[in-house]
Amino acid sequence: MIVEWLVGIWSAFVEWLVSTLPTPAPPAFFGDVPAGIEAVAGYLSGTGVWFPFTLASVVLTAYAVCLLAAVAVKGVRIVASFFTAGGGSAA
Repeated sequence: MIVEWLVGIWSAFVEWLVSTLPTPAPPAFFGDVPAGIEAVAGYLSGTGVWFPFTLASVVLTAYAVCLLAAVAVKGVRIVASFFTAGGGSAA
């Protein structure tokens, strides 16, 4: 009861303290992210002679798919261990 009261007072103080701080507007470049990505892609377009970007994108995509498959298998193993009432460890 007393701890609850103290936490309530502390949270009200922190809420008041945070409300006194000004909220700045986000920078303008956050609203124009696609143009920035397009500019970077334009700068990197000439480096395709030295680095195989198409091969790298295929490899990174395959790597991401493998990671997602590993997470899915791990999730299935964890759920399956719940059905055995903790008899099998998925950790």
